[in-house]
Amino acid sequence: MIKLTAALLCVAVILVAIALRGRVNQRGVFCRRCKFDLAGIDTNTTQARCPECGSDVSSASARRTSLRRRSPLMLGVASVLILLSVALLGFGVSGKSSIVLGWLPDETVLWLTEQGMGEALDELVVRVSDAADPLPDELWKRAIEDALTHQADQSQVWDPRWGEVLSVSFGNPLMTDAQMEQYIGNGFQVEAVIRDRVHRAEEWVDVTLTPKATRISSLNYNNTAYYLAIRPITAGVVGEEPFSYRSNDGFLTNFAISSYGSYMVPWSGQIKPTETGFDVEPGTEVPVFIEYELKLIESGRMSYLAGHYRSEQSVLVLPEHEPIVPLFTDPTLAQQMRDSAKVTPLRVLTNIPGPNKNDYGSYDGYSVIGMRMEFDTLPAPIALVMSIRFADGTLVELGEWVQHDLTRNKGIAVWPKGYYDPEAHERATALIDRLLDEGAADVVFHTDATRADHTPGIDRVLELAFEIKDVPVEGVEEKIEVQKTSKPGDPWYGVTGISE
Repeated sequence: MIKLTAALLCVAVILVAIALRGRVNQRGVFCRRCKFDLAGIDTNTTQARCPECGSDVSSASARRTSLRRRSPLMLGVASVLILLSVALLGFGVSGKSSIVLGWLPDETVLWLTEQGMGEALDELVVRVSDAADPLPDELWKRAIEDALTHQADQSQVWDPRWGEVLSVSFGNPLMTDAQMEQYIGNGFQVEAVIRDRVHRAEEWVDVTLTPKATRISSLNYNNTAYYLAIRPITAGVVGEEPFSYRSNDGFLTNFAISSYGSYMVPWSGQIKPTETGFDVEPGTEVPVFIEYELKLIESGRMSYLAGHYRSEQSVLVLPEHEPIVPLFTDPTLAQQMRDSAKVTPLRVLTNIPGPNKNDYGSYDGYSVIGMRMEFDTLPAPIALVMSIRFADGTLVELGEWVQHDLTRNKGIAVWPKGYYDPEAHERATALIDRLLDEGAADVVFHTDATRADHTPGIDRVLELAFEIKDVPVEGVEEKIEVQKTSKPGDPWYGVTGISE
């Protein structure tokens, strides 16, 4: 609003200057002092004087060659603009600029938005989102182009209001296929992390492809009818014949736009450098690569290529006795994590389906034990093995927590599964029966760095060991209760006992 006010004031000042100068309404020779018409008077003599006021008009500076008349109409317009500017400034200061913008036509609002007026962009978002009274097609197309231009300009901080314009427009026929590809291509960055160390004679090295929404976020949630797919294409040793992935490799995620952007599940796979793997002398560096693409898919029917990428990495071949992921010790960090560690009660499924595949409804079976683990902070990468210890000292491994994203210090769940294999079903049933009989168990944590060998991005893990005693066991009848692993009001159990 301030920009609009300043612009109107500038126009008003210019109009005032023009109005006061006036327009020429008579030409000739006139006395500069009283504007008397000096026609017929010899002004070239030194004695020449104005008959009206008696001024000396012998010099050119004492005469004028035209008369101007001020413009009352233009002064009136300028006065109106000045009053309007003052009013707009008042609306802007009071936070009511939307009232004024609401009176303006769509064309003006869009133009003001293009001039960088933030309040106009707010109004544009309102009008684009109004399904009952949408923008005219030509203006909407222009708004889409403006939003895509902003998105493509990495020098500008991303504005979610432009994201809202694109989110509302997404899937609309006014947004072309090329623009949808541009929207996804500029909105996401795909990070490829290749494990940079491998043991000799390994057949492959791990790689993770993680799409990150950097310039997608909007103001409101929009669950589109589209999917995003991250797909590997080829990989291998640089300069050698690559191998191709299967067409169904990769990961497909529903494309939903929200205030935090859009989430895509990373794809994890392997790069096979040769038929013999990494069977070379330790200390050798093998340059490998992977090519991959990000696609937008419309309900499985039509796909749009949003980005084609290639990443390379030198992989160091290690002797078998040398760890891929070394341990490091830091007593201060370890104590900090022990003090803040906490878990929810162990929830176990009391009615496990029978040992037949049809009883489970899936090959992997059901999750039968659930628990949530949290730290207040995660200051270092971890590779924790989590186990249950019964009263007689029997130790049963539940699972592992390998984490290198230091922003994710919570939400981990441990879910052993009861498979339709009869022996696995019998073991799961026996474990649950024992947990329910004893009513509580100790949860034991220790570090095993080899669990991080196949997690690219972890270069070392913190040595950490601790236990949380007497964690209660709760039986639940529905598998969804196991998968939730925590509910509002749940108590938390830590190394020093129960905590809020």
